[in-house]
Amino acid sequence: MSNISYAVVAALLVMSLAACSGKTATPASLLPVAMTSTPVTNDKVSLRQSTINWDTYKYELSQDNTIVEGSFDGVTITQQTFKSWVLENKYLKVTVVPEFGGRIISIIYKPTGHEELYRNPVGVPYSVGEDVFYYDWLMIYGGIFPTFPEPEHGKTWLLPWDFQIIKNTDQEVTIAMSIKDDIDNPSAPDKYNVGVTGIEAAFYVTVKAGRAAVDTTIELKNPGVNPVAYEYWTNTGLSPGSDPLDPGATSGAEIIAPIEKVKIPSWCNAISSQEIPAGETETYYFKNLRHYKNWPDPGIAYASPDMTGGNFWGVINHDNEEGFFRIADNKITPGLKIWTFGYPYSSVVDPYKTTDPRRPFVELWAGVTKEFWSRAIFPANHQFAIKETYSPSVGLTNVTHANENFLVNLYTDNSSIVNCQLFSINPDEPVNVSLFVDGTTIYNSTITPDPQNSIQISVKIPANISKGSIKFVVKDTDGTALFTGSIPVNN
Repeated sequence: MSNISYAVVAALLVMSLAACSGKTATPASLLPVAMTSTPVTNDKVSLRQSTINWDTYKYELSQDNTIVEGSFDGVTITQQTFKSWVLENKYLKVTVVPEFGGRIISIIYKPTGHEELYRNPVGVPYSVGEDVFYYDWLMIYGGIFPTFPEPEHGKTWLLPWDFQIIKNTDQEVTIAMSIKDDIDNPSAPDKYNVGVTGIEAAFYVTVKAGRAAVDTTIELKNPGVNPVAYEYWTNTGLSPGSDPLDPGATSGAEIIAPIEKVKIPSWCNAISSQEIPAGETETYYFKNLRHYKNWPDPGIAYASPDMTGGNFWGVINHDNEEGFFRIADNKITPGLKIWTFGYPYSSVVDPYKTTDPRRPFVELWAGVTKEFWSRAIFPANHQFAIKETYSPSVGLTNVTHANENFLVNLYTDNSSIVNCQLFSINPDEPVNVSLFVDGTTIYNSTITPDPQNSIQISVKIPANISKGSIKFVVKDTDGTALFTGSIPVNN
């Protein structure tokens, strides 16, 4: 944190966001990034500055970041241009936008040419003046971004964050986006107002040569002499396997998370009707809602009781078996909130013909508390870090195990065949994969990963083994263990 300069940024908001001229824009602004140099194709990593264009319905902001009355007419579409930075290696092209909420707005997996994150083609301010969100309005933009110190999108989702280059070599690029909560909005509803907390946040984004994942760290610091109440959530808008010019989730999207139950608020009647009650109030088994096509309306589902029993979650697009996953220590972020605008309704919204904010995407949130409006206490003069790895996947139908090196789907077929699908986050490195059943080796081979597909292994379980465990071990060519995991034989 000592390397980050925390400038007062609220005064910059009008310059960066309220430049809505009223001039009608065209759909050509769907192009996500204006390239300024030749894309990386070798095993090195690069950093370059670029720009990103985004259409929005016309609006203006006041000094306290509320919508100026009458400025949003719901008719005129304008175009805003933001400075962006592109981190790129031979597997990924990652675009960050410090000027709008300090976010990662695009992650393109180059072996497939697909976008992994949702991005809104036209921004629509909504809930204007309804006392719902912190600024009495919201506009979905997309990507991955930190939100704090209140629930929902907090104070900083639309503010410009400071930007700093931490490391820039041909083997690693690390940048940081940072902000300090010195912003007061006394007119905000109490439910969304914890006051000025003084919390300092830095969002580090790293891309390494030869690595098919983005490694991030969120550092949060309370430099004050008093503890403060706060919430923190990482918001991810996911649509893996999408067309980069029109990213969005399809009916083939499935939410992959190691949870059996979810808590669904009572107002989400259309959502809760899709599942079987699990006994406790507002708690349901999580089965049908894993599939995006079964969300009939907007709604919220929280992991129940929490995510401390797993270290990953994400979405797989079964239309092309491309997925995108967050791998992290969920003991630090036990909360998982799932939100969508519902399918199929959101999939028929034409952003250039309606101001309806619904769009087809799956939004997953990781929080330091289990639910919105459940505030944590940040001790005085304290700081901590949340490390997250974001990885695409190809050729996985599910994920049962994950770490910073691999995504794995280990399962049995009719209790007689062991199936192991393994996607390497470091595709350039050959690996040795071994499978054991009750201590007996049934598979051992050195394999070169394929960045366009997972490693697929199917082995028959010996007839004399009916209990015990199935274990997999992945090592590098020097014999160092990179990953281990297991399931029961009768799983």
